[in-house]
Amino acid sequence: MAGAGLDVATIELGIGALLFHHEHIYAELQDVVQLVGGQLRECKVLQCRHVWRVANSLGAWPERVARVQLGHHVVMPHAFNGQIRIEYEVFGDLADPTIIVSPGLGNQMLLYPVELCEAFVDRGFAVIRIDNRDAGLSSVTSDDLEYTLHDMGDDLVAVLDDIGVDRAIVMGMSLGGMIAQTVAIDHPDRTLALVSIGSTTGEVSVGGSTAEALEALMMPSATTIEEQIKNDVEVRGIWSNPEWFDVDQMTAYFRSLYDRSFTPGGSERQLAAVMRSGDRAEGLAALKVPALVVHGQNDSLIDISGGRRTAELIDGAEFLEIEGMSHDFVSQMWPPLISAVTALGARSLA
Repeated sequence: MAGAGLDVATIELGIGALLFHHEHIYAELQDVVQLVGGQLRECKVLQCRHVWRVANSLGAWPERVARVQLGHHVVMPHAFNGQIRIEYEVFGDLADPTIIVSPGLGNQMLLYPVELCEAFVDRGFAVIRIDNRDAGLSSVTSDDLEYTLHDMGDDLVAVLDDIGVDRAIVMGMSLGGMIAQTVAIDHPDRTLALVSIGSTTGEVSVGGSTAEALEALMMPSATTIEEQIKNDVEVRGIWSNPEWFDVDQMTAYFRSLYDRSFTPGGSERQLAAVMRSGDRAEGLAALKVPALVVHGQNDSLIDISGGRRTAELIDGAEFLEIEGMSHDFVSQMWPPLISAVTALGARSLA
């Protein structure tokens, strides 16, 4: 059933909201769908990359399409928290326990590579990766919008609402860990479990940075992509394990980010949200959800004391210290993370 000029087609019907706005996609779908009165009535799968296989007749617009890939064209779903649009992508079968992942400061959903997401799918999870506001393909705000971590947490809940997931394992790295903690505090009924990686409580007495790392963190955004890539690679080298740090690999990673989206000023607005949100000690101490706290023993951006304090505050939390890890989120630390999250998921569902 291959269409003319169509090498690969992937249609995955999940529970995300997506409308076909692009005429070129209509054209390429001619041989795989029936168009009636300008509306998509039937979807048929040519190739399904993840778990579910679907062929679903729809009476109106396809409001339950999670991802469509036609040749090189990829259309992603998005959710809205008020006027804020949050881009997301789904991996796996949403009937399985779901993990929603939030990236760190200035990062995009690409922080969680496809290979890592599919590794979790292989362990029986569905994975939702998102772009935080002011990063990636999500809404770019302005300096006048003084949002907080609570607002960023509500963005994640908006995605869960959009997809129809009642409860999820909420996971984040660095800033993403702060957002995940905030979701667990503000929305415990939506939190199956919490995974906080390389993060802290917001208390000034823990989780501090070295002088060099702090100076690098406060560096303003560059005005060009090439300058930003150069700066980011140099900065990442400051708080990475030198044995794990690959300049070429990191350069390629940042190029992939900024080829996708370049948002000068976004990191500064996200950091301002952290600063105006205060600490989460009281809320963490009141949590009753299963929790895993992961930290690198050599983290120079967020000292390991921040992770230890997070685990200390949350009743029953597991603390995983990864040998050799600094403020890295690279493949060397994936195996212990995947194993620990898998065990957490089992405990959460018991």
